[in-house]
Amino acid sequence: RDTMSAKSNKSTGADIERSLRRRKESLDYLQLVTKTFVSLSLTDRQSICDTLGSMVGTFLGANTGFTLIRKTGEDEMMVAGAQGVESTAALLTPDARSIWSWLMDERGARLVSPDELSGRWADLPAGLADGLACVSLDINDRPEGLMVFANSGGDSLGDEEVEFLAALSGIAAMALANADAHAEQKKLFEEVEEQAAEARREAVEKKEALEELDQKLEIIKHQQFAIQELSTPILELW
Repeated sequence: RDTMSAKSNKSTGADIERSLRRRKESLDYLQLVTKTFVSLSLTDRQSICDTLGSMVGTFLGANTGFTLIRKTGEDEMMVAGAQGVESTAALLTPDARSIWSWLMDERGARLVSPDELSGRWADLPAGLADGLACVSLDINDRPEGLMVFANSGGDSLGDEEVEFLAALSGIAAMALANADAHAEQKKLFEEVEEQAAEARREAVEKKEALEELDQKLEIIKHQQFAIQELSTPILELW
């Protein structure tokens, strides 16, 4: 009994040590992610999700991962940053969409067990059969996407990884919000630029029209002068 107790204490101590180490690694990696995004200045959803997916997949040691994100200004979802996925089309089937909608509505980060997946997804891809960890991506309190990482390869994903994903979602939300603001600003700039170009075109057309009118008036004046000359009586002096 003493031996079993010692093993249990040793196991608990190792678990605590691993947990503390993993949390320290998470904080360091979050700082790295933040610095990366500041230096890269990414301005579109696709590149942000690709970069995040690559970095987070590396940290988690996940062989399979991807991000589902709405296209800017649309409800349609696209797959970004896919790694270890045989077919992205398999991630957008009706069963798959149902699961993603459920997890996005749940908000936050969480683990999803194999039973939860298989019970909802008839043709569950093999890469996700061992369960997954995911986190919703919210912008202005609206779920806009979901980051998904399979529970395969290396150590199993646990509470520390979920905490890491929850913290990461804040960085992702800020980056995505900035990208949307940039896209909106770019769209507005293009609209104003088009309006200015149209105004310039109209100004040129008006100037050309005025010049044409001036030429016609000049012609009319010459014609009137000629008519007047023809109408002037000629006095003959004998």
